[in-house]
Amino acid sequence: MTRLEAVSEWIEEHGFFDSNETQSRAAILSALESQIAGADPDVVATTLQRLTGAGLERGRALFAMAGVLDQIMAEVLSKQSDFDLKEYQRRLEALDIQQIEHHLAGSLQGSDSSQAYDPGLQQRLEAFAERHADQGAPTFPTLAGFLFAVLCAPSVVPPSVWLPQILGDVSFSSDEEAEQTVDAIMALLNWVASQVHAEDGDPLPSDCIPDPDPMANLEAGSRFGQWCEGVSRAQVELEQVWLDAVGDDTERKNTLGQFFMTFGFFASKDLAIELHSELIDHHQSLSLEEMAAGLHGDIPDVIAEYIDLGIELRRASPRRPAKAHVRSSKVGRNAPCPCGSGKKYKKCCGKPGQ
Repeated sequence: MTRLEAVSEWIEEHGFFDSNETQSRAAILSALESQIAGADPDVVATTLQRLTGAGLERGRALFAMAGVLDQIMAEVLSKQSDFDLKEYQRRLEALDIQQIEHHLAGSLQGSDSSQAYDPGLQQRLEAFAERHADQGAPTFPTLAGFLFAVLCAPSVVPPSVWLPQILGDVSFSSDEEAEQTVDAIMALLNWVASQVHAEDGDPLPSDCIPDPDPMANLEAGSRFGQWCEGVSRAQVELEQVWLDAVGDDTERKNTLGQFFMTFGFFASKDLAIELHSELIDHHQSLSLEEMAAGLHGDIPDVIAEYIDLGIELRRASPRRPAKAHVRSSKVGRNAPCPCGSGKKYKKCCGKPGQ
């Protein structure tokens, strides 16, 4: 059993902090345990000893310390800076047992799956997307869809892998903007995770639910269409992870193909037309409108089954991070496609659904 797998199972068993954050926290906790075991840096072991010596249960102490490491790593990614060991030490030494207990007491009460994502943070992400639209910044619905697909992946995908993929060519205007944006993204990740794992949760933000008119979801500006674009973008990056997980299981491969087609169809009207043309080539006589209506009716089931399949596959295999299978070399959306077609990446292999 790998350390990451053990940590993931421990989180789910004990339910400390927010068990819906299992994927995003398991990798951080695993790294923290490695630091403790190797006493590198030694402030980690001494902080754990200080907190547990003061009466704090070890699991709670680890989650508090993991929060510090998580925040530091998010700042490193957003600012593209070096890891600041002195700042890491300062924040660990500043951990206060009473504040930790108070925070965890509130978290352990459980979250309301009907609660909406923080409107203020959503406005921050909407404004960020508008300011950096020319750099390919994802819209709020696209970001929410991308994170949904990351959380449903059959392997843990740490922020160090998916954050550069979703931010693409964006250059932050200031350190403050970088920190605030990454904080809002991580809060959105945790909100989507709470919906994914809640029995009655809905991972679609309230303004991203499908329009009752199937064809309206294919129009430019459709919030549900942008959400599906985000799911499709993540699926492009994680395709091999899924294929490795399903293996030679033909039934699961077909189910996975249905998921990809449904999300891809509503990701853009052009792609919907392409998919419809493929059906015609296979001697199916459905019109575009009929195909849209059929897939539209399947949306709730597809979302629920997509979640269930990802969780089932993750539990059935060792929980190693998906880093090795995700595209490791970032290609700018406007850069020539590495396949050699001569087209821009966003118009070729980087196109949603490709």
